[in-house]
Amino acid sequence: MRRVYVLLVVCWLVSLGCSREDSKLSEVVSAESVPAAKENGRLFTDIASETTDEQAEPANNEQLAEITREALAESLSFQDASSELGLKFEYRTGQQSNLWMPESMGGGVGVLDHDLDGLPDLVFSRGGNRRPGDLSAEACFALFRNRNAKAFELTPAAFGDVQSDYGQGLAVGDFNSDGFEDVYLTTTDRNLCFQNCGDGTFVDVTDQVLVSAEDRWSTSAQFADLNGDGLLDLYVCNYLMYDMIAGPICRDTNGEGRLCRPQEFASWENQAFINQGDGTYLDEANSLGLTAADGKSLGVAIADFDRDDRLDVYVANDTTANFLFRGNEQGMFSEEAVIRGCATNQRGEFEAGMGVAVSDVDRDGWLDIFCTNYFNESNTLYRNLGKSGFQDATSSLGLALPSQSVLGFGATFCDFNHDGHDELFVTNGHVDNHPKNKLQKMPPQLFALSGEQFEDISPSLGPFFSEPKIGRGVAKIDFDTDGDIDFVVVHQNGPAALLMNQRQQTKSNWLQVKFVGRSSPRHGQGVKVQAVQDGRRQFQEITGGGTYLSTDQKMAHFGFASDEVISLEVRWPSGRAQRFDDVRANQVLELIESDDTGSSSRAIVR
Repeated sequence: MRRVYVLLVVCWLVSLGCSREDSKLSEVVSAESVPAAKENGRLFTDIASETTDEQAEPANNEQLAEITREALAESLSFQDASSELGLKFEYRTGQQSNLWMPESMGGGVGVLDHDLDGLPDLVFSRGGNRRPGDLSAEACFALFRNRNAKAFELTPAAFGDVQSDYGQGLAVGDFNSDGFEDVYLTTTDRNLCFQNCGDGTFVDVTDQVLVSAEDRWSTSAQFADLNGDGLLDLYVCNYLMYDMIAGPICRDTNGEGRLCRPQEFASWENQAFINQGDGTYLDEANSLGLTAADGKSLGVAIADFDRDDRLDVYVANDTTANFLFRGNEQGMFSEEAVIRGCATNQRGEFEAGMGVAVSDVDRDGWLDIFCTNYFNESNTLYRNLGKSGFQDATSSLGLALPSQSVLGFGATFCDFNHDGHDELFVTNGHVDNHPKNKLQKMPPQLFALSGEQFEDISPSLGPFFSEPKIGRGVAKIDFDTDGDIDFVVVHQNGPAALLMNQRQQTKSNWLQVKFVGRSSPRHGQGVKVQAVQDGRRQFQEITGGGTYLSTDQKMAHFGFASDEVISLEVRWPSGRAQRFDDVRANQVLELIESDDTGSSSRAIVR
């Protein structure tokens, strides 16, 4: 693949303990010619952002031909390459108490290019081998550096010997806009924030930036520009008011100890830490309207669901109504999940929400929401109807019945086989780790769209999909930079898996787009991008999280049936808009936002 390097513009840098003599941000090599950008204030003129219809209609219906399960399976192939690549990580729960709730919930994985060598690296949160209330005996993170897309190397010195409370998940984001992504760890007590020093190491800056959530059991977190000032803020999901030291014991009707249920505890309010622009964060959740009662939150996705150019926050809650905090013109948020139709399932029942995934499933230009739920509940797909809100479309899309016999956690949408439609991966595993529970390990699932419904094609995809596991976090990554998307899955008390995509359709085509913000967030969170080929439109938005306890690689990825030229339409969170015509397929583009001086936007082939 052709590669050039691009000048990465530093918006601002807050030094909080990292020293840096030489920065890779100053390296410049000329790029080959790419299509020039056309800039204006209005794009997406033919899709949902400009429509006045009350309900969005699916686009590209001619592509939805019914395909057999066998044909779908033949277009997909995955191999767990973790062992051969040296990716040896295991999220250890300790299991010193079969009844201690935090043991059942972690852990997570994040994707970041921590050294800016152009290759995505991996960072995992750790659990621990300890009793409740003690610090973990291990370092809080495990960072694996990507070595020439051929191996992963554990780098123990990256985070030093900083220990943490029992680790849950993590979020990745460049909170100081210096070009190097930073890492935030959620735990059962005190969360930690680490700044990337740019020299291969990270430093604990929790006390300086004031993002610690003291004495709260936190789960998923996501970096996003919540107030539209171009700086990344941080939304943190908090779970139960659970005594981590005493570890309360709950009992069944026979008096035997059992895993406690979420309904038996009060919930912590979630937090929204707003970037003050001086290297510090303040929790402004209450003043912004980003709190609601009885959350018990586990998953979060932040995107512009109603296409009004303001971010909204969707939260999956465990056994209580889900939240949708809708951004308004006053810069505030209002909780509207009930009136928007995405608080419960179609029967009005609360479900035990775990993970969240977002995609424009029906290609109508509006982002749909998928939630994983508890055993004997179905997962839920909320179809975005546009201005009318959401509708539970789980059954009509064929996703209800296959999910009732499993307990889902991490989930992600992606066009793995480049057929122009997203597949859906879900990792499963029960929370009850009592020795008598023989169903704790569950096989993962992969669903592919055939006609108007999803088909579970997992049984045809090989050993990984047939072996039961205790799955939790999942994240997308193109670790070998070959144009198709791989993914990483965290398993409790078992090896993490790196599923290498070995797609069988060698003639399939793709395009990856990465973003460099100037007035907008540095790595493109909040960017909307539409790819148009032969009249067929695909829409994506760059988010900083989703899934469960984890963070994907930040880029847009599209699959195409042909190698005809593509038109790209981009809207930045700053309001700037660009159009790139005559874009070739099968390449990686890096788009740089124009700045306030009027300098032109650039696209660089990598």
